Amino acid sequence: GFPKASKYLKEEAMKTTHIHRYLRTFKVLLLVLLMGLGGSLKAQMGGGPCMPIPLGVIPTGSPVSLNDEDNFGGSTFSNIFGYCGQENNTLFYGFRLPPDGNTVQVNFVPQFPGAPWELALLDSSGCSGIAGPGSLISEVCGFGSLSLNTAGLCLNPGSRVILKVSSPSVGAFDLQIGTFPDGPVPVIQTSSGDTAMCAGEMLFLTLPDSAAYTDIQWFDGSTGGSTLIMEPGFYQVQTTLPGGCIQVASIVIDFRRDCVWPGDADNDRLVDAKDILAIGLVHGFPADPRTSGVPTSAFVGQAAGDVPYDLPGIYTGVNGKHANCNGDLFVDDLDVPLIELNYGQITLTDFFAPRFGPFSRGASTDPPIFFTFAQDTFSVGDTLRGTVHIGDLLDSVTNLYGFSFDLLIPGLYIDTNYIQVDYDDNWLNDDGNIVSTNINRISSGFTDIGFTRTDQTGRTGSGPVASFEVIVEDNIDGKVEKVRALPFGFGDVLAINPGGDSISLRIEDDTTFVSQVCNSRGLSTDSLYIDGFKVNSKRALTGDDGGYLFTQVSAAKLKTNTTYNFGFKPGFPGATHDVHWRLWMDVNIDGDFDDPGEMLIDTITDGIHLEDATIPDSAALGFTTLRIQAKWDDGMAPEACEDFAMGEVEDYEVEIISGALRSSEGPKHISVWPNPGEGLVQADLGFGEGDYIRRVEVTNADGQIMQAASVNRIPDRFTLDLRGLPPGQYVLHCSGERGDYAGRIVISR
Repeated sequence: GFPKASKYLKEEAMKTTHIHRYLRTFKVLLLVLLMGLGGSLKAQMGGGPCMPIPLGVIPTGSPVSLNDEDNFGGSTFSNIFGYCGQENNTLFYGFRLPPDGNTVQVNFVPQFPGAPWELALLDSSGCSGIAGPGSLISEVCGFGSLSLNTAGLCLNPGSRVILKVSSPSVGAFDLQIGTFPDGPVPVIQTSSGDTAMCAGEMLFLTLPDSAAYTDIQWFDGSTGGSTLIMEPGFYQVQTTLPGGCIQVASIVIDFRRDCVWPGDADNDRLVDAKDILAIGLVHGFPADPRTSGVPTSAFVGQAAGDVPYDLPGIYTGVNGKHANCNGDLFVDDLDVPLIELNYGQITLTDFFAPRFGPFSRGASTDPPIFFTFAQDTFSVGDTLRGTVHIGDLLDSVTNLYGFSFDLLIPGLYIDTNYIQVDYDDNWLNDDGNIVSTNINRISSGFTDIGFTRTDQTGRTGSGPVASFEVIVEDNIDGKVEKVRALPFGFGDVLAINPGGDSISLRIEDDTTFVSQVCNSRGLSTDSLYIDGFKVNSKRALTGDDGGYLFTQVSAAKLKTNTTYNFGFKPGFPGATHDVHWRLWMDVNIDGDFDDPGEMLIDTITDGIHLEDATIPDSAALGFTTLRIQAKWDDGMAPEACEDFAMGEVEDYEVEIISGALRSSEGPKHISVWPNPGEGLVQADLGFGEGDYIRRVEVTNADGQIMQAASVNRIPDRFTLDLRGLPPGQYVLHCSGERGDYAGRIVISR
């Protein structure tokens, strides 16, 4: 409890006659008197919750001000009242309420407000050290300035009260404790009765019972019972009661749910490429120009009048005004740049809840969205080219209007300074009524893509919708990698029809491979170089290339389980000499020549050399490297990754294809019916269950590819939807493990 000061002093005086004890008694008496007068004091250390720092009786209308500059951080009191979860640095102050007041106001201002703080008022039962019922009167937890008001609570005049100050951090603070008779507690209200608005509107903040205060100070310096605001935000007012007690009230004015945020065309709280779909759905519709005085491109919730139409389908309930991103007379192409300007912004509303996608991955019966790449394997440092397709020959898409997705790119292995995306071959664009956007975030691992028609009519079909180019880094994690699998995928996929309804797509991610074989070259060609090389009847005359040559030949295909005649021709600027020839192939496409069977030829000769070599049946299918070494014979055979003094090295990129089951008689026949027909075709390759083909192409009479699909597994019987092609004669080509197939198709309507 709190011993009375006078009794305490008398007992102390009786214990000793030494003068220094009388002096200490006088200091304690002076401290208590000053506290009772409400002077500005420095807080003193207390002994614990049952021995709090004594403040005496807090007078009415004259707050006691304290400041702690160095004591708080040294406190090690046990935090037995952890209401806000603070566990360290706790001080307790004890005081009595005056006989004429029963409301306590505590204002607390830390000089370093970055840490969380707790204020708690406890009654005298808190001294027991047990947080039992009734020990907590009131509390407040938070950051920065804290204000604890017990108005409306039952506190008996003259009762003992304990104030607890706690924080997990350290630091000085200012503390003010005051008491006053019951009076009005300030509460800010709005002229509309609502606590939300848009930028550019006007709203009055009002203070009821304003006549009860001797002084009112609003955040902007104005006085009186009301003030005018023009935008959402955090607002405060400070009031003074006749007794001198200062009270602070605050209010948060949020943005209304229907404010227009430039770029957030679908009003889902986030600006991203999906917003272009909302623009496409109401493209060309009239809009209500924004005239609120706020810059129309500024990313802030702006006031705008509703237009007489809503977005359809999944956007039901979203007024079309949100698609008017730039605030002019129409929804049109000029609204798209606002998506790119404000991309990634999240609206500052009372909650963030995107409503439109990502949708779940489609079922196996839904049309696919998938990748194709120009090659299966890319060399490090190359430009990698890929194409995104929606739908294929087997599963076309009906009434597609627009789409959006994140193109997931392995950004760690890609040059983040370069990416190109184009829509030149998009099958939705047959008349130019389209808009598109793509925002590159390769460093974050994706590019956000959006594309839509603008005339409220969809298209049915399949094929490519976007192409992209990236550059594969040649230095991954500080070292050269031989082989790296680069995963590509899709995220946040959304496709819609002209009615705004979502279209389910089957997502097929893909992986391509980047390889880098080791370096090898001749350091001098003054005496020897590779003049020519042949495979069967195909020849390449290369001449002196300074010690190394790399060549990509698109038609260079080698079949597994097939024997080829390789030929080597040396070039001698001077006298002839024995040459050590070696022919290597990265058979398993793992980026090296270290595996058994990868050295196909090893011989020494002083002239043209011809030799047969067989591509192993176990060779991996795909693009790989064929390496030819011609070393001036010095008795030491060239190693696959060696730089040698005299001679030359040539690397050829070749494709290994399946050869064991291929027939020399040409493509096998495909049975097609109905033929002629209107384009809905049944195809039968006739090779039975358990075998699959990998690629399907349809070419016209001139050999031009009209439609194509690279797929994982197509059975020998399947259906093609070619109703999007004009009448005429076409050829269906299929290829796979069992060989090539072809069949004629006639479309007539």
